[in-house]
Amino acid sequence: MSKEDRMKMTNSSSLLREGAVWLPGFNGKLMRISAKSADLEKSSFTRQACLPLMGRHYYYKMTPTTSCASDKLLPWFPIAHSGQTIATGLILHGKLAFNKRTKKNWFENPDRAAVKAIVPRGPQCLYNLADNPGVVTIHSYYVEAPWTINCTGN
Repeated sequence: MSKEDRMKMTNSSSLLREGAVWLPGFNGKLMRISAKSADLEKSSFTRQACLPLMGRHYYYKMTPTTSCASDKLLPWFPIAHSGQTIATGLILHGKLAFNKRTKKNWFENPDRAAVKAIVPRGPQCLYNLADNPGVVTIHSYYVEAPWTINCTGN
């Protein structure tokens, strides 16, 4: 879809003005992730856990039999709450060194138990990656107070 076509779809009153988040997918193709959680339910993203203070997580074609090959594990995942996509997360396998100069780490490093809690219908290889080499995640929220999110009705 062209930039001009996307601009025609904008709605300044909605959380996501284009009705979606656009992210790089496999083979450099632009991937549209709907702003509506009902659309996520019907998409290639599989419903995973809802975490208080975060929201309902969805992972691309994630099942217990998913391969952990680089062309199967999409690093992006949408997060929904109250019928809309409210965040996008990024998951990477590996470790990041702590920044000694700034003494800040904006990333999360969930262990195996946390990954299993967030992605309860994932493959064993994903949980193994959490052990070695490790998992790094970060979340970008489009709402003002994600810490108020609960999972009632989600």
